[in-house]
Amino acid sequence: MIKLPVAPLFAALGLAVLAGCSDNSSNAKAVVPPISDNTYQADVVWTEYGIPHVTADDWGSLGYGSGYVAAQANYCVVMRAIVDGNGDSARYFGADGDLDLDLVMKLFNDEQAAQRMFDAFPEFLQQNLTGYAAGLNRYLADTGVDNLAEGDEGCRGAPWVRQVDALDIVQRVHKQILR
Repeated sequence: MIKLPVAPLFAALGLAVLAGCSDNSSNAKAVVPPISDNTYQADVVWTEYGIPHVTADDWGSLGYGSGYVAAQANYCVVMRAIVDGNGDSARYFGADGDLDLDLVMKLFNDEQAAQRMFDAFPEFLQQNLTGYAAGLNRYLADTGVDNLAEGDEGCRGAPWVRQVDALDIVQRVHKQILR
């Protein structure tokens, strides 16, 4: 069984090392819903301090559970970071976007660059990132764009909310390296 705290998922891309963590069987266990074809299955145990611990039998499912939990906590924040990583912040956020960052992202963090990076990753990391994207997508499908958070940090009904793939996640993380 693979065990990983959710918070360092993005660090796993940079480090390519996943640290194990133990769970406490006295804590409540939440099951992340499987996707329709049962490709992924993960369990989440929340500590008394509100820290989720995701367990799964394979790397893709671990990413799936981590993505779903991240989406539960901050879906709109994750999606904003993906928009930034794709170099589309000025397009969607107008004056609140960052045109300079968008230019850097379009030059050095485009889909072809993300594909080259993804192809160079070990298979377990490719599976993990693909599962993470599937977890985000499952949350969006379960929640619906019209039921997402509202307000300044929200994204209810936003045109930039969409299904994502592993390359979106690679671009989002690579953005941090380029900054």
